[in-house]
Amino acid sequence: MTGDLVSVIIPTYNRPHYLEKAVVSVLNQSNKNIEVIVVDDGTPGVENKEICEKLGVNYLKISNSGGPAKPRNEGFKIAKGIYIAWLDDDDLWLPSKIEKQILFLNSNPAFKWVHCLNGYINHKGIEQERSGKRDFSFDDVEGDLFLKSINTVLIKNPTPLLKRELIVAAGLFNEKLRGSEDWEYWFRLAWFSPIGLVREHLAFYRLGNNNKISSNDKNYAT
Repeated sequence: MTGDLVSVIIPTYNRPHYLEKAVVSVLNQSNKNIEVIVVDDGTPGVENKEICEKLGVNYLKISNSGGPAKPRNEGFKIAKGIYIAWLDDDDLWLPSKIEKQILFLNSNPAFKWVHCLNGYINHKGIEQERSGKRDFSFDDVEGDLFLKSINTVLIKNPTPLLKRELIVAAGLFNEKLRGSEDWEYWFRLAWFSPIGLVREHLAFYRLGNNNKISSNDKNYAT
């Protein structure tokens, strides 16, 4: 447990059936010093707002931008936390994720951010597989990843936790990019700090290219 506030920013568009599950997975964290900021990228209607009101989390609605970069950035602009994390509206966390990642950062001051291993779930929430040494050695996904990240995406969206100071140094997501904004951002952050790794599966990434909030589609894929 820590006294430092964690801000969790959840971009969403027109997927209330997933959004509520994502928010609940954050509220179920063992570290309770968390503010949740849901940034709605112009979803028609009020269902997302009603979900946020029911769960008692912050809700911000913006004009549709067609991608997750702008809602992530807008969420950061109002975030108050010393630590920042982004969670796509269709992904999930396990309850000890934030607690274990903060413990890592507190124990390793040379690192300004940390990620974790992740599992994969399908559209029904059924676990499919888990990442680990089956795919790579741990040396490939921790430490200095700048050169290793040039041609490969080594970090999944639901896994990192960042110190605010790292974001201030590196800047925000590039809102002009479509479909590669995540890779470009993790690559840029790696220039400023090595990344730590909690070697546990603490997050779930939902599979399905036509189902991710990072879709190239103007209004996202649903």
